[in-house]
Amino acid sequence: MIKRTLITALLILSTYLIAVPLFLPTVQVEQHQLQENKIKAQNFIYNESDTIENVIVGSSLASRILTDSLDHFYNLSFSGLSTFEGLRILLKKEHLPKNIYIETNMILRGEDLEFTSSLFSPYTYYSQAYLPALRTGKEPLALVVETAQEIIKGGSDKKSITEKKTIRDSSQIVLAGNPLFKKVLAGHISNYSNKPDSIRLHKSMEKLKQLVESLKARNVNVVFFEMPVDSSLCGLPLFKVLRETVHQTFPKSKYPYIDQPACGEYITTDGLHLPRLDAIRYTNYFRNKIACHYCS
Repeated sequence: MIKRTLITALLILSTYLIAVPLFLPTVQVEQHQLQENKIKAQNFIYNESDTIENVIVGSSLASRILTDSLDHFYNLSFSGLSTFEGLRILLKKEHLPKNIYIETNMILRGEDLEFTSSLFSPYTYYSQAYLPALRTGKEPLALVVETAQEIIKGGSDKKSITEKKTIRDSSQIVLAGNPLFKKVLAGHISNYSNKPDSIRLHKSMEKLKQLVESLKARNVNVVFFEMPVDSSLCGLPLFKVLRETVHQTFPKSKYPYIDQPACGEYITTDGLHLPRLDAIRYTNYFRNKIACHYCS
């Protein structure tokens, strides 16, 4: 009886490991933020094509950029994380993209070392490299539910995770004048009205400098950019000092920048994040600016 059960379990597992890559190669289901981040990271880590020439790294602010309309781009920005996780992942790759675009808004946010280490632990990395069905977002129950929903809808949703998230967030937009928006914005104003801790700022800059130098040593072009936020936040002490420190550490004479557009031209859902329509507008702005850098 036990032997039969084990054989049956092995047959089911083998069928699953073979069937998922064959019949559901692109279907991935994110059920929460961590899963979403891991799916995005794994899709980049296990991508062996040479079509990715440009990578964006950053926080949830930069994750709003819609790379579907940018040629040969991949957005390696993570919600709830910082710029550093994307840079760590990049440096693990054997073949690096030609250009890397670094968001500077959330450089002071602490790095989640556990996130990146979990992606490259030997067991996780090699098992998921050779068995795609074991990757995040391929859980059996979630796939069954997702496939059933797509059958009912009559077709697969081809939108990227980034675009799905941007569309989802746009439905949660809080317009200026709404009491909730005012409360959230007031919290941000309070947080960013003080200059950053000098020790924390120095450590963040030193870490970023080391990572950038490692990329430059491998002949990668590095471009810095700053996402637009609510106009009441742009000039606050924390953002101002951070902006000045980035420019001092990485002078414009040596590094290209995509300057932050006028913040007053954009609306946000919470003072920091762009809703879909403004994400599209910023993506267009971003695309026009990179035309004069390395992308041709």
